[in-house]
Amino acid sequence: MSNNETRYEIIRDTPGKAEALPKKKRGKRFVFWCIFTCAAFVISDIVLLLFFGKIWFVNPMKKEYRIMGINVSSEQGKIAWDSIAMQNIDFAFIRATEGKSLKDTHFTENYKNAYASEIDVAPLHDLTFSASGAEQAEAFINAVGEKKDSQLPPVVQIRLYGKYVAVPPKRQEVTNILKEFCEAIKNRYNCSPIIMTDEELYEKYIFGDYSDSKLCIRSVYSKPDAKNQSFMFWLYNPKTRLNGCETDEYMDKITILQDEKQYYDMLI
Repeated sequence: MSNNETRYEIIRDTPGKAEALPKKKRGKRFVFWCIFTCAAFVISDIVLLLFFGKIWFVNPMKKEYRIMGINVSSEQGKIAWDSIAMQNIDFAFIRATEGKSLKDTHFTENYKNAYASEIDVAPLHDLTFSASGAEQAEAFINAVGEKKDSQLPPVVQIRLYGKYVAVPPKRQEVTNILKEFCEAIKNRYNCSPIIMTDEELYEKYIFGDYSDSKLCIRSVYSKPDAKNQSFMFWLYNPKTRLNGCETDEYMDKITILQDEKQYYDMLI
């Protein structure tokens, strides 16, 4: 074979540029990227709407859940309770104390003005695991004072915080503190407090005890088991904003799981 023929064979066999995709394949790839881009935008929009509380996983309809409430604290700043009452809010859990020494700076004002706006009020205590139930009940009673006519029972919130998130306390530790607190509240106000917690901590610390107390269950992804007659309240959205609050901090939105008669029978 001559040198010219050899050179021709080498040039002929050398790979060139990739052939262009057929129009049909290019069309499919374009459609795929269009769908992918649209899906990415939709998902990101949904995530943002969830993050800012514009939509939520569960949204009880007013026609079925006609009694609605909120859970507030000093985080919302000064609250115009007349404005809150006009937004179909029937009751409010109002944070009063935490542990044995912390009183919410806006409690007295919130408690008085919400009641004056004809909202059913319930003072709330955040239970801690570093003080006895008796000490915490004493601090709560000193902050709340006398009960108001036709108000809801006090609320005690059980949640994990700080180091207890990684290493939760044992059930018996929580039981000793919570039962002591509940007993003191019952003796002072002649009613058992409402216990507010989530489904996991209900199973861990509450299930099987506290038959005298109604429960407020935090469940943001689905409706709790309404067949459990102790499940009176359902905290379904922790990212609610209402007109009339000084700050833009979120508040909890709550409704009732049982019938309205049971709710009104709770008013003391």
